[in-house]
Amino acid sequence: MDADDLSADGLVRRLAADLRPAPARLAPGRRLAIWVAVALVAGAAVIALEGPRPDLAARLAQPRFLAEQLAAVAAALGATYAAFCAGRPDEPAWRLWAALAPSALWLALLGAPCIDIAFRLGRSGLEFSGDVACLPAIAVAGAAPAAFAWAEVARSSEFRPRFVAFAATLGAAAWGAVVLRAFHAKDAALMVLVWQAGSVALLAALGAAAGALAARARKFVAHA
Repeated sequence: MDADDLSADGLVRRLAADLRPAPARLAPGRRLAIWVAVALVAGAAVIALEGPRPDLAARLAQPRFLAEQLAAVAAALGATYAAFCAGRPDEPAWRLWAALAPSALWLALLGAPCIDIAFRLGRSGLEFSGDVACLPAIAVAGAAPAAFAWAEVARSSEFRPRFVAFAATLGAAAWGAVVLRAFHAKDAALMVLVWQAGSVALLAALGAAAGALAARARKFVAHA
């Protein structure tokens, strides 16, 4: 090895010669389009297996139900888009949180009837029965879009790993809630808020915890 190879320019040339092109990644918008296709197919399959609720057409004709479902769809799209963007260092944090704004709108729409009932009927109006089936049903309905989103973000989750995992799981769970209400007829206001929105929140929190653990595991393996 001659002196030129040991110079700064020589080292740069040697390093540049060993560079390999990074695999191309789809833009967040295109990844979201694929996610939508996966979610639609998976949702249709779940509804077909479970059978649509008998009053689905009548419920969709009700403005509040339709608004809640559209808000849930927007929440799913916004959260998933945020997850696909969050792994990119050039994305500002405010834009990612802004993509979660539909989730706040969805929660507000679900909570408004409960507040109205509380004012009109008091505590007696807020009584409801448990519906533990919501959690596994939402998890199953959102499993396919969640798997696709996690597979995509796993390639770029070194940056903001907890947010990426949280947003990806939130998007899939919100879509699962949309599908659930298409075949699950128990949707009293407080039940939807507690069991359905609560299940979505729990799954998103578990996703964030899993993302943090995965990040720590990668760091441990890298330093081992």
